Amino acid sequence: MGVEQERPEDSSASGALFRESTCDSCGRDEIVLWAVHRIYVTPAEHGFEDLTETTSRTLTDVEHWCLACCASYPHERIGPAEI
Repeated sequence: MGVEQERPEDSSASGALFRESTCDSCGRDEIVLWAVHRIYVTPAEHGFEDLTETTSRTLTDVEHWCLACCASYPHERIGPAEI
């Protein structure tokens, strides 16, 4: 097999077609995305002097993120990866 190998068009296990979709966080085109709820984490309300009491807010909107964004940013996963 050569170095310039093409990506298979279908999965033999499920018969599903591979398709690229865009990550809602970074905009990168990926084959596998995860459905997530974005979590915003902020320092304490009184400023940056006490970072031990952070607050967080989970959004209810469903976004689809790539692996890099899931590894880098706070989120709550909703289900299995979508291919």
